[in-house]
Amino acid sequence: MPVALSPTVSSVYINHLVDVARLMGADLGATESELGLDSNLLNDINARVPFAVEDALYAAILKQLHDPWFGLHTGENVRPNSIGVLGYATMSSRNLGEAVGLMLRHEHFRSEVGNCEMVVDDQTFSISWQAFDGATEPHRHRVEAAFSSWVSYGRWITRSQHNPLKVQFRHKAPSDDLREYERIFQCPVEFGSDENRITLEASLLDTPLADADADVHRLMRARVEQVLANYQARGNFLAQVRLAMTEALPLGAPTLETMADTLGLKPWTLRRRLSADGADFSSLLDQVRIHLAQRYLADPTHPISDIASLLGYSEQSAFNRAFKRWFKCTPAGYRQQIQQGQRV
Repeated sequence: MPVALSPTVSSVYINHLVDVARLMGADLGATESELGLDSNLLNDINARVPFAVEDALYAAILKQLHDPWFGLHTGENVRPNSIGVLGYATMSSRNLGEAVGLMLRHEHFRSEVGNCEMVVDDQTFSISWQAFDGATEPHRHRVEAAFSSWVSYGRWITRSQHNPLKVQFRHKAPSDDLREYERIFQCPVEFGSDENRITLEASLLDTPLADADADVHRLMRARVEQVLANYQARGNFLAQVRLAMTEALPLGAPTLETMADTLGLKPWTLRRRLSADGADFSSLLDQVRIHLAQRYLADPTHPISDIASLLGYSEQSAFNRAFKRWFKCTPAGYRQQIQQGQRV
């Protein structure tokens, strides 16, 4: 599946990330203000946050905390309220298998940059996570947070200490000290694997949940479907606008008027529909440019001198200024960080 144009993540996940960082002592006031992460957005279960903002938030947190296992600790602290209405729907499920199935079917709502798949056989079941085609390989903290949350949340909703059989990560071990991985997963952990995958005993899928409640589950499932419907309706129109922007950028920076004409709308209609979806033209154009810049810089076959024009900038200096505003570094510096594995 291809990566979404200007992918986003759920505000619910961002809220959890901020909460865990604060509990660990991070002071994110200035960062939240700079990134536009106000309380109204973080508490709106329908809100979406650009992937680039999550990227910048991770970088700010890691810079403050110096926690080499922040991803593990973020996942370890997941509880039903950490994942919004989906948390209560999974918690009230009949058994672990039903809860896992529900989580995986809605993984794309949480984040538009990766995909989960489950394989079940007679003895085991496994869940893999991979970036969508065209997406930059995720930083290890994101993958480790996902795997840690699956294990920790599964233990919490079953009230049992079940352990995986094996955990595999594509990235290399961050150090020789693997005690945190051993403490959380309680199983062999393999680094430098061909895939990100966690394997468990198939019998665990039949484990009843401590808070199973058919009536609550039915109500929460209905709420989940409504949230998903809102997400899909919003995404369809914004995806059209993003695609039109992406196609127009190599010819120059699009304007509200030119985009409205391309989409067969009046300028005021386009502005109104964007506003109804919680977006505005300038911010959406920035999101598209940020995402494309990340993709181009992750591909060493794209000369940096060509990227400015591909993003609709008439001058390299204008692109450099915008890029420093987005990432606090130059395009060349960003590419170097990617190559050295330092970019989140």
